[in-house]
Amino acid sequence: MNTTVNNITINSELLQVPDLNFNQPQRWGNKKQYRYQIIIEKDVFLEKTNNFFSEFREAEIEEDDVMEHKELIAYKNINRPDLTTLLNKHLEILRMLIHYNDHEILELLLDKKLPIDCKMLYSVQSMNKVSFEENRICIEGVCFQVNV
Repeated sequence: MNTTVNNITINSELLQVPDLNFNQPQRWGNKKQYRYQIIIEKDVFLEKTNNFFSEFREAEIEEDDVMEHKELIAYKNINRPDLTTLLNKHLEILRMLIHYNDHEILELLLDKKLPIDCKMLYSVQSMNKVSFEENRICIEGVCFQVNV
């Protein structure tokens, strides 16, 4: 996995997903926004998120209530396949489901353990773009620098 902030490679442990107030950049006032990017190989993504998607799929099948969410409607319309099938045949719907579950997916991809000598980190506040390239997935969004 490769992580960058404003096109500078960083240790992925420095990208942290907050437990509260995710996707609320207004709480940061006029602090400078940074653009983060996570590039992860599809097989690593599969390994890190497969259990989550399996549980998500089971819950969607059991509840069978799309609540008018376009992502859930699209997923239901293709008979709610597993993650491997989504990766191989339904990338647009997978993109929608990654956005729908953005906080959970980011938590699975990013290690919560900070380096011992950490004096600064980046608080991830959004997932703005998900794209697929051959064997990789690219996730981009906004983060803010935090002094520890």
